[in-house]
Amino acid sequence: MSTREILSGLPAFDEVIQHVRLGDNVVWQVDGLDEYRFFAEPFIGQAVKDGRRILYVRFAPHPPVIPPQEGVEVVEVDPAPGFDLFSGAVHDLIAGEGKEAFYLFDNLSALAVEWATDEMLANFFQVTCPFLFELDTVAYFALTRNKHAHSAVARIRDTTQLLLDVYHAGGETILHPLKAWDRYTPDMFLPHRVEGAEAWPAIHHSGQAAAMQTRGRRPLAGRGESIAPWETVYRRIEQFREAAGETPDLAPELAALKQELARMMLGTHPDVSRLADRYLGLDDLLEVRDRLIGSGRIGGKAAGMLLARAILAREGEADLVGALESHDSFYVGSDVFF
Repeated sequence: MSTREILSGLPAFDEVIQHVRLGDNVVWQVDGLDEYRFFAEPFIGQAVKDGRRILYVRFAPHPPVIPPQEGVEVVEVDPAPGFDLFSGAVHDLIAGEGKEAFYLFDNLSALAVEWATDEMLANFFQVTCPFLFELDTVAYFALTRNKHAHSAVARIRDTTQLLLDVYHAGGETILHPLKAWDRYTPDMFLPHRVEGAEAWPAIHHSGQAAAMQTRGRRPLAGRGESIAPWETVYRRIEQFREAAGETPDLAPELAALKQELARMMLGTHPDVSRLADRYLGLDDLLEVRDRLIGSGRIGGKAAGMLLARAILAREGEADLVGALESHDSFYVGSDVFF
């Protein structure tokens, strides 16, 4: 091996992709945590054996990818305060550890759920991974397959060094390298059967490969149904609003969706949430969404302006309310701003 090549703990995987290298960001597209764990545990075990500095970055509500163990430092970073604070904390962590540290991250898909949009997830990856690459680290990430907008996955693919699709078909586990930067073998980008420890055979026959992909239920378009709440909450609100006249008992569900929409656009500060619940109606929030460029949060100053207008409109004196001009603002969503 060259001095930049490292052992992943899975000799067959090393053979397929011609070794993980210092500087690599490795993204695993998986259906569940067990698939990610299958590759992450040997990677961490080998790194401990080799005496590497290892950090496990925890931010998702799912169970730990690996159990607590000697030689692995667990660092918890809260994504709830938003993209900029979370990304800054991760950046400070990476800067403090310096060169050739090894990282295991929770499933990135949790960030899309927390921040409401796939674009914010892609933003985080694009600002974090080049820094990891520059410091000759090795970092493992997971992404739930077929649960994110194609545009966001494309940005992650453009940024990472290794992108690997893992799925099940006909009782077999299949590894399909989708990107392996600066390396090539004739079989590298074919699907491979994951069997044994020493060799994972490539599937050369096109009919077999097509059958594997069909049984694995992999959409040809690659888009899938995004788990980010931005579009799904809006669609559910529209559905409930249409049905509310005929089914009055839908009101509690609609109120919960309104709170979720406010959280996605205005943030999670308790005082802001309390005032939004009291003074902003669902129509007010939908009007903001209609004037939003991109998606995500509109920022604290814009939220304060909207709440101030709503409070004046509800509780201000008649002369003052009558002096307010028509609301004419548009907003740049956080996914575009960042």
